[in-house]
Amino acid sequence: MSKIAILALFSTIFIMGCASDSERAAAAERDVRRRVDVYGPACEQMGFKKDTDAWRFCVVTYSPTGHHH
Repeated sequence: MSKIAILALFSTIFIMGCASDSERAAAAERDVRRRVDVYGPACEQMGFKKDTDAWRFCVVTYSPTGHHH
């Protein structure tokens, strides 16, 4: 790996580490909204009532980054 590529890699890692707690929280909130928008309707079609614990579990489980795959 060239010195430039290594420098670019470390620079990216450093910049990512500089994100504030509020920036990370905002990113997590955007991710949750995206999952709800994409997978919420499918969970409703499977019979889960929107905004219930079971519906939320469905959304988390069936999204690609869900923990139960």
